[in-house]
Amino acid sequence: MGDEQADAIFEGVKTCGDLGEMFVQEMAAVAGGGDLPAAAMECFQAKLDDDLLRDVVMTRLVDGDAAFAGRPELTAKLMEIGRSCATA
Repeated sequence: MGDEQADAIFEGVKTCGDLGEMFVQEMAAVAGGGDLPAAAMECFQAKLDDDLLRDVVMTRLVDGDAAFAGRPELTAKLMEIGRSCATA
């Protein structure tokens, strides 16, 4: 898939709602923690820029969740954000 196609798909997906909020809530649910405290949610969302969010969304849409195993740089960024926001 080319960059133009990926951009068009990502822009379409963004019309579904606040992708940052949805992603953070889903991560919290998968981790078994339920809802995150408001401060941690705000911290995580503030650190999720459009480029990172696009990478996450497109990786999941194109290759599925298992593809994250092959994207250690993406997983490392998400873990770094999680660690920095855990104290929020």
